[in-house]
Amino acid sequence: MDSVGPMSDIGLLANHLNSIIYTFDEIQKQTGLKINYDKTSIYRIGSIRHSNAKLYTKKVFKWETNPINLLGVDVTHDSNDLIARNYNQVFKKLDNIAKLWGNRKLSLYGKIITINVLMSSQFVYKLACLSSPTKVQYDRYKNCVKNFIWEGKPSKIAYDTLVSCRTDGGMKLVDLEHKDNALKIQWIKRIKSNGSLANLAYSFLPKIGELLWKCNLHYTDVPKVMPKGNFWQNVLSAWCKYNFSPATELNSVLNSIIWFNSEIQINNTPIFYQRCFSKGILYIKDIVNHRTKEFLSFEDFVAKYGNTITFVEYHGLISSIPKSIRQILQRNNQGNVGATSNCVN
Repeated sequence: MDSVGPMSDIGLLANHLNSIIYTFDEIQKQTGLKINYDKTSIYRIGSIRHSNAKLYTKKVFKWETNPINLLGVDVTHDSNDLIARNYNQVFKKLDNIAKLWGNRKLSLYGKIITINVLMSSQFVYKLACLSSPTKVQYDRYKNCVKNFIWEGKPSKIAYDTLVSCRTDGGMKLVDLEHKDNALKIQWIKRIKSNGSLANLAYSFLPKIGELLWKCNLHYTDVPKVMPKGNFWQNVLSAWCKYNFSPATELNSVLNSIIWFNSEIQINNTPIFYQRCFSKGILYIKDIVNHRTKEFLSFEDFVAKYGNTITFVEYHGLISSIPKSIRQILQRNNQGNVGATSNCVN
C-alpha cells in the first residue's frame, strides 16, 4: 500500500471498508442480492486524489483517479470540469435530436412540442442534482433551440415571446433557466421534510435555519452572503428570484425580517448580527416602538434586549433602514397622532 497519510487514519478507513463489505455479505445471505465487485469502484479524493494509493480489503475494488460515472453523473475533482463535462454530454444529445427531427416538415407548434418533450427533458435529471449551467451554456441552449425552430434563419418571433404563456401571446416553450430554477426550488420542500438532508444543506447555507426561506433577499445579493458558489447557492438564488418583494405597506414592513434583507444593507451587503438573531431579534417590529412606530433608542433597545450589540452597531443597523420603509412608518405615526388628537378633542 502506498503511503497516503497517518497510519491511524489508513487503518480506520480500511476497517470501515471491511465493515461495509461485511454488511453487504450479510444482506446477500438474507436476500440473495449480490454486489458485483467487478463493477464497483472507489474514487480517490482529498490528499490521495493524484496518487496510486490503494487499501487492501477482503474484496478487490477498482481504484479510480479519473472521472467516474455515478448514477448517470460524471464525478470529477474539479467543479468547473464537472459542470462542463455533464452538460456537454446533454448538448451532444440535443444536436442528434435536432438532426433527426430537423429534416421533417414540422409546423411551429410541432417544433415547440419536440423541444419541450424530447430536447429540454434531456436536462431535467442533471439540473436537479448538479449546480446550474453557466451563462455560456444557457446561451448555447437558446441558440440550439432557435436554430431548430427557424432552421438557421433569423428569428421571426422573439425568444422571450415564445417562452411566454399562451394567454400572453406565447407558446409555452420551455426555457432552460426557468426549468433549472423550478427544479432547484423543489429541493426546499425536500430540506423541510428530511432532517438529514436539512443538516447537510444548512451546513452550506446562511446560519439561520428555516427562517432563511422567509428572508427578503434579492438573488443578485446571494453571492454576497454565500461567496463560495455551489449547488446550495443555486437553490437559494432560484428561491430568491421568486420570493423577493419590496415592502409597500405597514404590516409587510413590520413583519419584514431584518437579516439577509436586500432592502437593509451596509456597504452594499445584506446584514446579519448573530448575537441579535440569538436573542430573538428577527423582524423590524422588534426594534420599533409599537405605539409610535418609531425606532427604539439605543437605551430602550438595551433595556429590552440587554447589551446585545454596541452603540455603533445599533445605529449602523438603524441607519441602514431605507427611506422607503421609514416613510411608511412615519405615515402611520402621523395617522396615530391625528387619531389621538381627535379623541382628546
